[in-house]
Amino acid sequence: MAQAPLPDETIIQRVALWNEVGRNTSETARRLGVCRRVVHNTLHRAIERGMLTEADLRDPNTPKAEDYQSARPRKIAPAVFLAPHSD
Repeated sequence: MAQAPLPDETIIQRVALWNEVGRNTSETARRLGVCRRVVHNTLHRAIERGMLTEADLRDPNTPKAEDYQSARPRKIAPAVFLAPHSD
């Protein structure tokens, strides 16, 4: 059974609450009395309707993939093997 389309006004209200609670999906769901999946689906419907972009869903403190990949070799220390200690 197909669900009725979610009205734009409902999406706008849910996105506003999501922004109000610091873009926290769990807290948004708790305040709405729904599961996190409902909030997730609402956010993706907002993207489909041009109300949000994919970039809006990303945590601004998370580095871009290319920045992470370029920094990774510098963060991985070379393996150091120590000879067994003999008494």
